[in-house]
Amino acid sequence: MLTRALFARSARRTLLLRQPQRALSTAQAQASERIIFHSPHEKLEIPNATIFDIAQQQAKVNGARNAFIDGVTHQKLTFEELYEGAKRLAVALAEDGVRKGDVTHIIAHKDLKDVAVEAAEMVGISKKHVYTMGVDPASKLKSVNELAKREFGSFEFEKIDPESNVLLPFSSGTTGIPKGVALSARNMISNAVQVDHVEELGDHSLGLLPFFHIYGMMLAHLTIYNGTAKVVLPRFEPETFLNAMQTYKIRAAHVAPPVALFLAHHPLVDKYDLSATEFLVSGGAPMGKEVEGLVKKRLGVAVKQAYGMTEASPAVNYTEDANHKAGGVGRLLPNTELRVRCTSTGMDLPVGERGELLYRGPQVMIGYLNNPEANSSVFTEDRFLCTGDIGYIDEEGCVFVVDRVKELIKYKGHQVAPAELEDILNHHPNISDACCVRGRDANGEELPKAYVVRKDPGVTEDDVMEFVAARVAPFKKVRQVEFIDAIPKSPTGKILRRQLQEIENNKHLA
Repeated sequence: MLTRALFARSARRTLLLRQPQRALSTAQAQASERIIFHSPHEKLEIPNATIFDIAQQQAKVNGARNAFIDGVTHQKLTFEELYEGAKRLAVALAEDGVRKGDVTHIIAHKDLKDVAVEAAEMVGISKKHVYTMGVDPASKLKSVNELAKREFGSFEFEKIDPESNVLLPFSSGTTGIPKGVALSARNMISNAVQVDHVEELGDHSLGLLPFFHIYGMMLAHLTIYNGTAKVVLPRFEPETFLNAMQTYKIRAAHVAPPVALFLAHHPLVDKYDLSATEFLVSGGAPMGKEVEGLVKKRLGVAVKQAYGMTEASPAVNYTEDANHKAGGVGRLLPNTELRVRCTSTGMDLPVGERGELLYRGPQVMIGYLNNPEANSSVFTEDRFLCTGDIGYIDEEGCVFVVDRVKELIKYKGHQVAPAELEDILNHHPNISDACCVRGRDANGEELPKAYVVRKDPGVTEDDVMEFVAARVAPFKKVRQVEFIDAIPKSPTGKILRRQLQEIENNKHLA
C-alpha cells in the first residue's frame, strides 16, 4: 500500500545523534578520513512509486476527504477529484501526442488545478522533464480546463521508472545562471516521506508558497502522501491570510521569513483568533533567532525552521518540537547524511566547527540537465551535494546555517555573515527590514554595509550602527548604512542580495 495510513511503519522515536562514521576516502580523494554525520532517525522505506500512484491510492481509500481548499473562494478539491482531474489531463496530453522524452511547460497561477496538473505529469504516458513557472496564463494555448473537459475512453498508462526524470525546476539564479534541476519521481516521494515522518500537520495546514516553487511543490506532494487537507492562497494578502488561519483553525502554517516578520509586527494580527495555531514552519530563506523570538513572544507559538534547496527536492533538515533550538534548522531528515567541509583546506570538520554543508540522500537530484561542468562542481566523488552554504552541526544533531560562501563579507581578515547582522537589525523596533552586503572604504577594502528600511524616519545611520555594535564582536560591526524604501525579494520572500550588491559594486566603479 502506498499511503501513510496504509504503510506498516514503526512508531516514531527520537534518537541521539550517532557518532560520526569515519570511512576511508577513495584513491582519488585526499588521504584523509571522511567525517559523515547520519540522521538520528530510523531508516525509512521509500515507496517505489510516483505521486500519481499515491494519488490513485488516496482516491481509493480517502476519496471523499478534502485534499486542497482554496482559502479565498473556499472551493474544495477531494482526493477523488484530484485523481480524476490528473487522469483526464494525462489522457488529454497523450491524445495530443505527448510521449516519452517530451518536455511540457506549465503556465499557471497557484490554484487547485495546478495540483492536478503536477500529478498528471507523473503518469506513465511520458518520461517528462517538466518545470512550472508563474506566468500570465491569458494566452491562446490550450488551457487546463479545456483539456480536463475532454471525454475519453479507456487508456492504459505505461508504468514509468521512479528513478527517471519527471520534474525540471530551475535553481533560483540568485547566485548564478539558472540551471535545470533534474528531479526523479523517487526524489520527490522521498522528501514527502521524510518530512511526514517528523511533522504532524493536523486536519488542516496552510501553505503560502506557490506550486511552481520547489518548497510549495513539496508541500503539495506531502498533502497527497499523508492524506490531510492543505489550505492554499494564490498570494499573500494580510487579511486573507489571517482569515484563512482563523476560519480553518490552522495548526501548522508554512511561510517564508517576511510573513513571520509580518506576524511579529503588524497590528492587524491582534484582530484575529489564531489560538488554534501551534507552530509556523519557515523555509525558502534564512530566518534568525531574533525574529523567531518576536513571533513566539507575540503569538505564543513555536517557529520551526527547515532547510533545503531545489537540488534536494528540497528539504534536508527539519525542526521537530522536541528538538527545537532557536536559530537552528533542525536535525537531519531520515535517510540523510551530512559532511561539513572546510572552505580553505577541503578537510571534513567535526561537531561545532563551521564549514560548507554537503548532503547525501534519496531526495538529492539526479543532476543539472545537460550540464556536466556544473555537475562536476556541485557533487563530490561520493555524491555529496555541495550547497555553497556555511554552517555547523552541534552535539545534539541540530544544524545551524550561517550564510552562503559567496555572500560572506571579509573584514580585515575576518568572515562576517550578512544573515547574522540582518537578524539583529530586524530586531530593532524602528527597522522593518534590512539587507547587508559588501561595502568598501576609501581604500577599496571590504566592510559590512547595511541597507535599511526604516519605520521611523528619525532613525539615523549612527543609531543603526550603535544598535548593532552593542550586540556583536568588533569585527562584525556595521560600518556603513544606507536607507532605502524596500529590500528587493523574490516571489518566495528570499532577499535578492545580488541586486543590492551590484548597486553597491557600481558605486565604486564610477
